[in-house]
Amino acid sequence: MFDYPVTLTPEDGNGLVAFDLVCRSVAFAFLHEFRHVMYCADNSAPSTLPEEEIACDVWARDEIVEMLLDELRCKAVTSLPRRLLPNTDSSVTYFLKNQCFKSAFR
Repeated sequence: MFDYPVTLTPEDGNGLVAFDLVCRSVAFAFLHEFRHVMYCADNSAPSTLPEEEIACDVWARDEIVEMLLDELRCKAVTSLPRRLLPNTDSSVTYFLKNQCFKSAFR
């Protein structure tokens, strides 16, 4: 049988993974319920309850995946040396400089 560690904290490796998983799970549940509120507000809910539940799940999943992708993009870019980043004013460069570097290069 697995003995659950009592001293699991976000500072250790396993604690960080568990903490992250719990936070993302709570975010998913919150987003799912928020989508129900959005459906009520604009009166556009699917015709049956199972369809609405699936639509809320899909919307919450897509939002979580988009957040994860944004986080991965930022981590991938901030791990690069600054000299390797493009010096153009493209929208990608603007995003990288203004979103990813806010916390990494203060």
